[in-house]
Amino acid sequence: MPLTPGTRVGAYDVTARIGEGGMGEVYRATDSRLKRQVALKILPPSFAADPERLARLQREAEILASLNHPNIAAIYGLEEFRSGGSSDPPITALVMELVEGDDLSQRIARGALPLEEALPIALQIADALEAAHEQGVIHRDLKPANIKVRTDGTVKVLDFGLAKAGDRGSGIRDRGAAEAAANSPTIQAPAMTEAGTILGTTAYMSPEQAKGRALDRRADIWAFGVVLFEMLAGSRPFNADSVSGTLAAILERPPEWDRLPATTPPAVRRLLRRCLEKDPKRRLRDAADARLDIDDAMAGPSTDAPAVATRGGWRVRDIAAILVAAFTSAALVWFLKPSGAPAANSAASARFLVALSEPMSETEGVLVISRAGRRVAYAAGPADRQQLFVREIDQFTSRAVPDTAGVVSAAFSPDGQSIAFVAERKLRTVQLSGGTPLTLRDRVDGAGLTWTADQFILYNPGTATGIWRIPAAGGEAVAVTLPGFQDNEQRFPEVLPGGKGLLFSARGGVTEDQVYVESLETHERRMLVKGSAPHYLSTGHLVFVQAGTLFAVRFDAERLEAAGAPVAVIEGVRQTRSGQPLISYSDVGSIVYVSANTEPDSNALVWVDAEGVEQPTGASGRPYAQPRLAPDGRRAVTSMRGNVEDLWQLDLTRGTSSRLTAESNASFPVWTPDGQRLTLAAAKDGSYGIYWRPVDGSAPDELLLSGASWPNCPFSWSPDGRALAYVSVNPTTLQDIRVLNPDERDTSQPFLETQFREGGPVFSPDGKWIAYVSDESGRFEVYVRPFPGPGEKWPISVDGDNEPVWPRGGRQLFYRAGDAMMAVDIETTPTFSASKPRKLFEKAYERSIALWANFDASSDGQRLLMIKRENPSPAASHINVVLNWLDELQARVPTK
Repeated sequence: MPLTPGTRVGAYDVTARIGEGGMGEVYRATDSRLKRQVALKILPPSFAADPERLARLQREAEILASLNHPNIAAIYGLEEFRSGGSSDPPITALVMELVEGDDLSQRIARGALPLEEALPIALQIADALEAAHEQGVIHRDLKPANIKVRTDGTVKVLDFGLAKAGDRGSGIRDRGAAEAAANSPTIQAPAMTEAGTILGTTAYMSPEQAKGRALDRRADIWAFGVVLFEMLAGSRPFNADSVSGTLAAILERPPEWDRLPATTPPAVRRLLRRCLEKDPKRRLRDAADARLDIDDAMAGPSTDAPAVATRGGWRVRDIAAILVAAFTSAALVWFLKPSGAPAANSAASARFLVALSEPMSETEGVLVISRAGRRVAYAAGPADRQQLFVREIDQFTSRAVPDTAGVVSAAFSPDGQSIAFVAERKLRTVQLSGGTPLTLRDRVDGAGLTWTADQFILYNPGTATGIWRIPAAGGEAVAVTLPGFQDNEQRFPEVLPGGKGLLFSARGGVTEDQVYVESLETHERRMLVKGSAPHYLSTGHLVFVQAGTLFAVRFDAERLEAAGAPVAVIEGVRQTRSGQPLISYSDVGSIVYVSANTEPDSNALVWVDAEGVEQPTGASGRPYAQPRLAPDGRRAVTSMRGNVEDLWQLDLTRGTSSRLTAESNASFPVWTPDGQRLTLAAAKDGSYGIYWRPVDGSAPDELLLSGASWPNCPFSWSPDGRALAYVSVNPTTLQDIRVLNPDERDTSQPFLETQFREGGPVFSPDGKWIAYVSDESGRFEVYVRPFPGPGEKWPISVDGDNEPVWPRGGRQLFYRAGDAMMAVDIETTPTFSASKPRKLFEKAYERSIALWANFDASSDGQRLLMIKRENPSPAASHINVVLNWLDELQARVPTK
């Protein structure tokens, strides 16, 4: 009788049936002693009293007990129990490790695996086989259904029910053909009645196994080759409609090599040919040798992939395909426009536009091209909900990549079959052929990703964290660089050829974006040029973007040195509001980019009431940010964003404005409660400190807190003027909220110091509470805590929100939820209470890209001072493509 949930098997409580096969039924159970989940394998009722089947189950237990390897499902023991009366024969159960996740046959059913996914799986299978063979064990039924792949990428080889143990070494042999036939997974398995199951198992049999001959470890090597072939091709090397047809193909026909992807590396092709030799004497003998070939393939890019282009130019058939597409569809507008004199004996560069099926996102655009230059990925859709689309360069339409909503950064895998991306503060990878994205890390804010040839992903979790790397298949993340004061926000990492150095751009408390190179041997760091998003080209050039212009400079990748002055090579490259340039480079001389908006950015300050009704203030035509209303409600101060960030004071009743700072970068303005002084963060003398000054300019800036170590940014004064809440950047605790007393200069006390990111602190009107933002839940939310504490924390927002503002005299707390303005009614006496959040209006006013509010509220909370973009950059409807660009670049900036 099948087991039912609630059945007790020794110390194990059965909870569910997992599946069944010819050798047994498998159930999920709970170990009542150790409180862990296990798998129970029992014989089907028809075999429960069969001595031979019981002996085989016993043998499987003994074999598994002899194997101790992370890629082989572990055995915990054998249990005997009776499911009926005392006269019924006992039932033996094999207690095994429960392996969650799909088996490999389920994964292959969704499509061929990209190389970067297939090879790590194959490597682990080879490791498992090597461990088994070293113990004298042959599996004899290796197939995708007997291989589980956990969600973290770990592979487990299962089902040693047909395994054979013998002497160690390569000469493990069965006792004869008769026993081989009796143990065959195809010929003598009457319980396996489904033709598909029989045929599927037959497809992995070696020729000698199909003939019933003596076996050794090379039978597993054959099956391993079939499994690897099927992972890469999505189909088996020997296909037929019947068992006899499959056997005939295995014995007589060569594998269908043309089913393999054209990009399959030489090392993998060589391995498959050695595994699938019909004569076992010519076949690969050891799984350890298979591991070496896989290591070779994973160590570098394919060398036999079809060359889409060389430095000299694209192949004729590729250009022809693009020309055909261009002249037969309005999707491609082809035109030749060489820029500069082309190098001698080289193909002229070519430029054309590729129309997009869906316009790119206006705010956080993404644009990347695959290394082979055949695929482009970009983000399209409404702000904060944009998703990835992929466009083949010679196709008319794009296709959406599911489960990528909110994407802000992306990078192709080396073979172009998968993509890594950051969305909703999670670093993920997804196969472009389909499947569920794999989440590698949470709480990732930094822009710029790189997927390296050795299958690691480089990324930046956020400010003060440096560059990190994590295996593309999942695993432990490791820091590659450490942040410094001048370069605490490191982005856009790239490993130089040979792995000797790392390029990245960074900015700190007092610096704009600068390009750095760090030796991965000595970890010596050197600033190269001003700019962001560096990339090294095979021509010996370093390219980077500065203020919307692409520059190139000669670069020695061995000495890690730039030579000569940078030269502007492309003007008008669009950058997102976070500074990410929309330009990408292939390995074959082609580039893609989005043109910048021709009009300079400018905004307007507007009043907006609770109903969303808008009224102009008269302040317009400037790049306003961080507006802060004076206590009298008639004046405001904002930062003006440009090459240098300055503060300006606005008279909202008269419509006039005046500059407050000019000598250094200044931001984060905060009025003192009496409206007489302005507190700000400013870059002076090599540090980013907190200062205050009289608004009328009657006295110079006065230092409240030095920034000699890390940036400090002021946010809110308590109503009595005795405490200033500010955010401190720290490489150990990331972003913290601290409080300083103006009477105790250069000293402060922590208010909230955790391993999470906190920001945007704002005092309540009575000074007894502080509202702030934290990502402790995995996303940013608004909370309130008593000041100075301790006390209970109150969650305010409910759906990943930011930018809290607490009016000086109001009873409402405002915050942003995407483009929606939210309000919560707050009571602080006699006890704290908060209402359910309600939406006031939803409109695309300028938002913050960090943990500070980009709007303010009047003292009574009746009006909000918002920033409205006057000339938003139109969503890009096409991308620029340049072919043979490396030759053009070499002519413009010679390296020889």
